[in-house]
Amino acid sequence: MLNDFKAELRKHISENEEKARVAYGATEIYDTILRLRQVFDLVRLVDPGRNCELAVNERGEISERPYMHYDLWREEDQRGSSAAIRALNERAQVTKFEFVDDDLYHITVKYVEMEGRPCTLEMVSRVGENTMLDGIGKHEIVEAISRHNARMYEDPVTGVRNRRYYEDHFQHMRALRGVAMIDVDDFKHINDTYGHLVGDRVLRAIAEAVCACVRASDAVIRYGGDEFVIVFEGITEEALPMRIDAIHTKVAEIAFEDIPELRTSVSVGGAFGEDSIIRLIEMADQEMYREKAKK
Repeated sequence: MLNDFKAELRKHISENEEKARVAYGATEIYDTILRLRQVFDLVRLVDPGRNCELAVNERGEISERPYMHYDLWREEDQRGSSAAIRALNERAQVTKFEFVDDDLYHITVKYVEMEGRPCTLEMVSRVGENTMLDGIGKHEIVEAISRHNARMYEDPVTGVRNRRYYEDHFQHMRALRGVAMIDVDDFKHINDTYGHLVGDRVLRAIAEAVCACVRASDAVIRYGGDEFVIVFEGITEEALPMRIDAIHTKVAEIAFEDIPELRTSVSVGGAFGEDSIIRLIEMADQEMYREKAKK
């Protein structure tokens, strides 16, 4: 009976009121969260713009607390708010999966307005064997998610991460980190002289060279055209220029047997500090163009 009730309630929510509505009063959102908690393992209201979680009581009184980890997860498993930011920016509903050890969670983030305040509703369910449908197991779901993420976040030319990956995972984060901007030298000349197929080969070779100079925890992203961004995880200020030097050396070693006269080089700028990643990329971009101007 309980499962039938949950299924009926989920259908009602997805097909009717909750799917269509955006604007709520404070007491309405309180009642909505109570109903949603009968279906989902965790429901919370978040203000991503202020990076806080909102608690609403039956009287419509609102209080704020820091936007932290999900209560279902270990305290050290801090998760970013990329889905909440995206739902807020696009005024839409975003769905994603998260893994914690062997546990799989399904997360739906919906844009709402409470008393005119832009917010997101986060609804989390743990995916267990008893929630599988039509004989599909966790292994099949993991494989399907992996294939989907590969298509969504992989640049088809170079195989590294794409701009969407940057926007979903890093664009709104603030933390101590190192960033590098890379621009391929004379790339337009390469395309004009040898054609775009060779240009793609050059981009792939440079992406492979860059990946060989960083750690698995670092993110290499094709930012656009012939530009790449590297987001370094936990790098020290002293190690950043060493990585940049290694990239210069590795790229200069690239050779094409069928085009022996074609040589490659890049201009690289690095930035390190406790600032927004957008600001760090601006700083790294300025350093990169200063280096390019010297050539």
